[in-house]
Amino acid sequence: MKYCGCREMTSDAGEGKVKVQPIVALHMGLGRHNCEYVKQRSALIPEAVGIANQKVPEARRRWEDKMEQHRWGNLWTKAFAQAMEGLAAPLVAAGVSL
Repeated sequence: MKYCGCREMTSDAGEGKVKVQPIVALHMGLGRHNCEYVKQRSALIPEAVGIANQKVPEARRRWEDKMEQHRWGNLWTKAFAQAMEGLAAPLVAAGVSL
């Protein structure tokens, strides 16, 4: 079984130990895996978080109404996903993708 060091492939094994998971079909997409793409895309997360926070600042507020909190959380998640798509587009265009 093949292993890699991608952060998404590790989990907390308890007692400060990290367990490395084998590369599985879900991680590999259609039989492919590109550790460099995962690394570069992961580096975009802080910027995408900032964009989502700017677009949906209400999501950071503590809502008494749980339905409102859920609604704003969903809008934030959508804004984050859109930001990640846009930020990662140059990686895909340059051929650095899964």
